Amino acid sequence: MKIFNFSSRFLWLLLTLFSASLNVSYAQKPIDSSFYYYYKVIKPTLSSDLPAAYIYYKRHKELSLAAEDTLTAISDLRMLAISEFELGRIYDSQNTAVEALKLLDSRAVIDTLLSDIRLGLYNHLGLVYETLDYNKRALNTYDNALKLAVKLSDRLTLLNNKALIYKNLKNYSEAEAYLELAFKLSLTTNNKIQIARARDNLGFVQSKLKKSEGLPNMLAALNSRIEEKDKSGLYANYSHLSLYYKDQNDTKTALKYAALAKEAAKVSGVTYKMNALSHLLGFSEDPNITEYLRLSDSITESNNKIQNSFAAVRYNLEKEQLRTQVSELQREKEKRLKLLYLTLGIFVLLVAIALYFILKARHKKEKTKQVYQTETRISKKLHDEVANDVYHVMTKLQGNSTPNNEVLDDLEGIYTKTRDISKESAIVNVHQNFHEVLNDLLLSYKNEEVNIISRNISKIDWDTISEIKKITIYRVLQELMTNMKKHSKAGLAVVMFTKKGSKLQIDYTDNGIGCDLKKKTGLLNTENRMESNAGHIRFESKKNEGFKAIITI
Repeated sequence: MKIFNFSSRFLWLLLTLFSASLNVSYAQKPIDSSFYYYYKVIKPTLSSDLPAAYIYYKRHKELSLAAEDTLTAISDLRMLAISEFELGRIYDSQNTAVEALKLLDSRAVIDTLLSDIRLGLYNHLGLVYETLDYNKRALNTYDNALKLAVKLSDRLTLLNNKALIYKNLKNYSEAEAYLELAFKLSLTTNNKIQIARARDNLGFVQSKLKKSEGLPNMLAALNSRIEEKDKSGLYANYSHLSLYYKDQNDTKTALKYAALAKEAAKVSGVTYKMNALSHLLGFSEDPNITEYLRLSDSITESNNKIQNSFAAVRYNLEKEQLRTQVSELQREKEKRLKLLYLTLGIFVLLVAIALYFILKARHKKEKTKQVYQTETRISKKLHDEVANDVYHVMTKLQGNSTPNNEVLDDLEGIYTKTRDISKESAIVNVHQNFHEVLNDLLLSYKNEEVNIISRNISKIDWDTISEIKKITIYRVLQELMTNMKKHSKAGLAVVMFTKKGSKLQIDYTDNGIGCDLKKKTGLLNTENRMESNAGHIRFESKKNEGFKAIITI
């Protein structure tokens, strides 16, 4: 018997209920109708059940498509395909299943739910191909379904159906192997209907192989089906027993079970009724009936082959067109992904460049800090060790009864230089009243020969300037003032402070003899200090025209 009771079919109920929850009015009974017509297809009890279900699903499918609810439309088509098969419209059933597959193929994302629906459609097409005597195609379709089968109940259904193909091909040994596996697996489910199905099919195949356990298995399955009131399963059992007794030349018993099969087929659909009648007529010895059956089967087979070939070609063509569309969409998707990756790449590159400059600036800052710490350490050593030692020697020499004045003068010069170097590298107080610290620095270079003027030094908000920058300003001005004292012979030096936006500009000018701006150690040191703190210093000078420096930080 062809098996339809696929577990995935119940997903249709969920889809219909989902549609109803969205207030989509597909039928006069939006919720009750889902269950009502579902059971008219799965377990019909009246001859009018299948036609009524067919009309319902036909209308329901059109409404689902109009509402662009493809999920519900796919489930509607599946129930339509089953109804058409049961009504004997095999070709229409195939086309309906193919239409459902095409809708399924158009879905961009295939989740577990859609995989179960596809599995059910493959199973149905396998049954259709088997009916049309396309056994090889049916086997391939069942194999495709088995790749998707996860549930044990689904695997059992497919194993049974695949075994029936080998039975039709009279390859009973292969059929027995599949059915033994199906029967063994069914025993783990405690589902008496599944166990009976596998046992009945196994028993029939075993009877064809002349095995003694064949008949007992079929009879045991029959008793179980009677107990479970499995009406659709009874048709298969009676048919198998009729064929068995016919092979045993027990015509009376064979006719008895054939009649019972015809009675059971009343609730199993037109296809089964036709098969049951054909089987009964096969017992007739009237040559006219025999000839009629032969010609009818031949015409039906020929028509089915033509129709099936046309449907297969059309499906393959439409599937190829769909594949082309999908390929174009895939190329567009890849193009967008490339653009996304390019954008991300540029973003990462920009972040890397920004990070590089941040780290570089941080490195410069650390380097400046280290220089300052080194200067401070050297200053302390010069003051605490060298200068004190020189002063100690001078004290000793002065205490000598015959001091050497020339040596004392040299030592005093060394002491003075050491003290000046220590002062130049001493710790700078940048925490409080920095404008006073700077002012004291500038005024320390003022004497009878040189006048120092500072402007706007107290108007600058020194709290907004970092410690490192304050130290840099202090050292650069110190270097400029020392250079002025040693080389320029200036009588006046002016230092003016101006705030320009976020920058501080310091203009230094003296009226000394000037120079040719060949940067030596002192001027180079000031440039290096400024650059390490994102600042800038520019020198302007000519001989006998004074010296000018513009500091921006």
